[in-house]
Amino acid sequence: MSTQLNQLVDERRKNKEPVPDNLEKVLTNRQLTSLNQHESQGWFLWFVRRPPEKPPIPFLMDAEMKSVAILEEDGTLNRDHGLSFRWDLFD
Repeated sequence: MSTQLNQLVDERRKNKEPVPDNLEKVLTNRQLTSLNQHESQGWFLWFVRRPPEKPPIPFLMDAEMKSVAILEEDGTLNRDHGLSFRWDLFD
């Protein structure tokens, strides 16, 4: 990565550590329990967004890669999040 790109990434993180490779480290106990249950139904942890000054937001995707849900802090799966994704990236 170029020095300029590294500086941009560091600036956006605002001195936060990068998301660990093991994304489960940033989840609450309720989220971990729920994730384990949903993984048995084919869902998987897709990525974790870390907005500034807010808790991390884990995103799950179904096994068919057609549906995305947010794993809320209390462990509930929010499929009605109102976000849109560029599905053409998967074609």
